[in-house]
This record gives sequence, C-alpha cells and structure tokens, in this order.
Amino acid sequence: MHAPQLEQISFQPIQRPADAGNDARLHNEEVLLGSLLLFWRNRRLFAGAALAALLLATIFLLVGTKQYRADSSVRLDFESSGTAASSRVAVEAAAVIESEARMIRSRSVAEDVVARLKLADNPRFSSRPGILTSVLQFLVQSSASIDESAVAGGAPSVPRSPAFMRAVTTVMANTTVENDSKSYLITVAYRAGSASDAAMVANALVQEYLRERHVQSLLASMARLQSEQTQLALRLGEKHPTFQTAKTHLDEVKQRVHAWETTSQTIQSVSLDKFSAEIAIPAQAPEAPTSPNPKIVYAIAFLAGLLLVTAYLLIRQHYDTSLASERAVIDRLGVRCLGIVPDLSGAFGPQYRPALVEAVRGVSVSAGLDVRSPNCKVVLVASSLPDEGKTQFASTLATVLTDAGQKVLVVDAVPHREGRVIDIPSTETVAGSVTTTRDVTPALYQTIDLRHHGAFASIESFERYLAAARALHDVIIIKAAPVLMLSDAAKLGRFADMVVLLVRWRRTPGQAVADAIRRLRDAGIRTSGVVLSHVDLKEHGPDHLRDQHSYLAEYRDFYSSIAPLS
Repeated sequence: MHAPQLEQISFQPIQRPADAGNDARLHNEEVLLGSLLLFWRNRRLFAGAALAALLLATIFLLVGTKQYRADSSVRLDFESSGTAASSRVAVEAAAVIESEARMIRSRSVAEDVVARLKLADNPRFSSRPGILTSVLQFLVQSSASIDESAVAGGAPSVPRSPAFMRAVTTVMANTTVENDSKSYLITVAYRAGSASDAAMVANALVQEYLRERHVQSLLASMARLQSEQTQLALRLGEKHPTFQTAKTHLDEVKQRVHAWETTSQTIQSVSLDKFSAEIAIPAQAPEAPTSPNPKIVYAIAFLAGLLLVTAYLLIRQHYDTSLASERAVIDRLGVRCLGIVPDLSGAFGPQYRPALVEAVRGVSVSAGLDVRSPNCKVVLVASSLPDEGKTQFASTLATVLTDAGQKVLVVDAVPHREGRVIDIPSTETVAGSVTTTRDVTPALYQTIDLRHHGAFASIESFERYLAAARALHDVIIIKAAPVLMLSDAAKLGRFADMVVLLVRWRRTPGQAVADAIRRLRDAGIRTSGVVLSHVDLKEHGPDHLRDQHSYLAEYRDFYSSIAPLS
C-alpha cells in the first residue's frame, strides 16, 4: 500500500494584512454593526418580551396590593408664646421643629395610637409580616432608640403582647414625618392598603402627639404648683387661704391630667412655653392610590423586558461558538473558507435551486476543481458531526463538474446497516455522466466492504479500487463519515488530494470543528477548506454585508431568470 504524500494535499491559508487586527476603529464599527444587526434580527423577540412585560404589569396593577397615603399637617406658632426676643426664636425654630418631628416618629406615640385604636386586634396591622417586611421592621426597630430620647416624662413601659408589638412596628414602618423649618409645618403621612385606614392612623398620630404634649405641659404645671405649695406650706402654713387656693388649683390640674389620659376626647391645639401647636390640615381619605403608579410600573416593566432580552442575546452571542461567516471561519479556525451552500428548505424554496448550483460551482472554482487536469483528483467530503449536508453538497458538486465535461465518480463511504456502499443515483447530461461504484465493472474493481460499525474489511482492496478508478475518471468524490464519530475519514483522507469539511451554518459548535481539524491533522491530513452548509440566505445577507456570498441572497432572482428550474 502506497499512501500519497502529504504535499499533495492543497492547503494555502489566506494572507491578511498585518495591521488588520490593529485597526481599533474598524473593530468597534464591526462590533456595533453586529450588535445592531443582532437586535434587528431578533426584533420579534423584543416585541414579544415587551408585550409580555406589559401584560404582567397590567396583571400586577389589577391584582396587586394598592397603597394609599393620607397626610395631616401640624403648624407650630412661635409668636404666640410671648417671647420677647424674636430673633432668638427664629434661630431656635429649626431645632424645635426637628425635635417635635422626632417625637411624632417615636415609639411612644405609635404605642398610644395602637392602644387608642385597638390595632392589635386588626389583622391588617398585627398579622405576621413577610420576609421583606421583617427586614424593614428590623431597620425601623434599630433606629427606634434614637427617637426614644425625644420623649421625656413618659409613663414607664409595660409588657406588651406580640400582636401589639407587631402593630406598633407596622405603624412605625409606614409612617413618614417631614418638617419644613421655613413654614413651621410638620407633615405626618401614613401609608396603608385602605384609604380609610391611612386617614385614620394619620389623624391618630397627630392627635396622640398633641395629647402627649398637652399632658406633658400639664405635668410640668403640676410639678411647678407642687413646688409652690410646698413653699407656701413652709412660709404660711397649710391653713392659710393662699395655700388652700394653690392646693385647689393643683387638684384641678391633676384631674385634667387624669381626664386627658383616660378619655378619648380630641384636641386641636396645645400651648407650650415657647410655642403653640395646632392641627393645620387634618388627613382625608384619598380617592386614588399613590402606589403602584401605572406609568412607573409600565415604564419599569417595558424597560425590564427589553433589558432581559438584550442581556439574553448578548450572553448567547458571547458563548455562541458556531460559525456564521467566511471571516469567522478564517479568524477562529485559520482555515480557508471555500464557500457556502444555501438552504432550500426554508424561505428559499426549490425555485431558487440555481442559486445553490452557482454557490457549489463557486466552491469548485475556489478549490480548483473546475479545470480539467490530466491527473484524477480525489476529494474527500467530510464533516465533524452528522447531518451537516454532505450528501447534498457531494451530489450537487458532481452535477456541476459533470456539466463542465468531467467524468465524476461519487463514492458514499458512510457505513450503513447493509454493510456496503450506498451509491448516489446517476444523472445523464450532454457533457458527461455522474458515475457511481455500480457503473464500474466488478471484474476490474472490487466494491468497498464495510462492516456494520464502519471499520474497513480490507483497506488494500479500497486502494486497488481507487487506483483503477483514477484511470477512468477526472474527479472522485468520497463522502466520508463524521470525523468525530468514526475513524473512516482519517483513513480515507490518506488517499485524498483535497479534504473539504462541511460545517452547518450557525449550528455546529466551533470547538467541534476545531477538534475535527485537529484529529485529521494528528493523522497527517490537512484540511483544504471549509464549506458552510444549510445557510439561510435571508439572514446571512443582513448579518454580513461585506461577505461575498451575500449577493446570492440579494440577487437570487437573477439565477432563476437565466437558468432552467430543476
């Protein structure tokens, strides 16, 4: 057995300019154009994602929990306090307003509201919170110690039930206090799932704040009267009329303190030493929910849908190693791309078969098979994986070469269960014929004997068969089994003058093609070129504007107008 020398295998990589990869501007333009084309090609996916996001947003707005916000305002008046130094009051106003705002946010006021309204018995306030609410409540409890210092003279804390504490935490978590030192206004806002609850709690917070400040004022007056009464008792005695008047006044203050602590009467204003506080605007039940805002929800949903699709496409593109253009073949594999084979099963139907024939004819010209040579050329058609389009390419290439006046032998060396060669049907033309192994005289040539799993029974018999066939044909096309599946391609490649590797467009992983080329190279066989098969010209054209094969898609009607339909 005499195997052909490796020098007979044609492999000439394309020489590109040395500075082509260093042109940053060209690279950025290609990346930008590729991204825009990627998005345009998947515009239907963007539209579907946007519609789905808007549908989910609509469902959320219909069935989601709505939040209502009610506001109640308290105005502080520093002029009614009778302070002479007005400039000093103006300087202290900001500090006083901030202190009063902290008092409204305090736990003491929240506990009074829960106790007054009996919110511990209301499931909307005392139910067990979810995970997110628990986190928010934990943050509120962490900052509650700051506000506790704002309360002075309050009653000592007493043990509370878990439902009561949950209601207090809920009230504190949904309360917002905003103060304006210029207008002397403190706005108390409360958010709730019910408009009536929001207004009720907002008004209750203001009422309990004023009540507590009024009680504190009464307690301060009571302490002052007690001090005066003690001094009068020491100076005048307990039977003196002045002492009795002070005692009567003190008893009245005590009754007023008890009445304010035990009754639920409302209060509109309270006068303190340095200022007075009054309800400027009571809370009203809002007619429309403040959240969720439909405009914001739809905008967020729309943008989220687009961003998710964009991220999905970019990630898929980043990890996609399939080959989609001539440049990708050259850049990733370092192997010459001989051409493409259009897919006629999609948008390009059988009426565009002349475009397929012309594409294969272009492959034959690139491979140097169009010129008749005195010596027979053996072409091995292989692929890295199954279903790459070898049969269609081999038969079309044989037809093209036969039309050019060459005698062609097509050998299907892919093993089948029958354990023999499966011949491609022959077609007669004026210039010549596509000859199969069945057309060769059995007395002179032996048929390739394959076992069920693809191993050759006698490689010597195939060598003798091939040597005899070379004398009668101009081109012998051998269709081999996938390189990564069986070792037949490596064995047959030793007898070939040219190895053509079929790669399915946008489907075969680039790593699989690289492994197939490496496996052939390890066997001493170099791949002459790659042919992209099953190319969808409708997508190939917009994706690769600078690809020479894009004109097949743009001017596909030209071929049908000059060639007969088959």
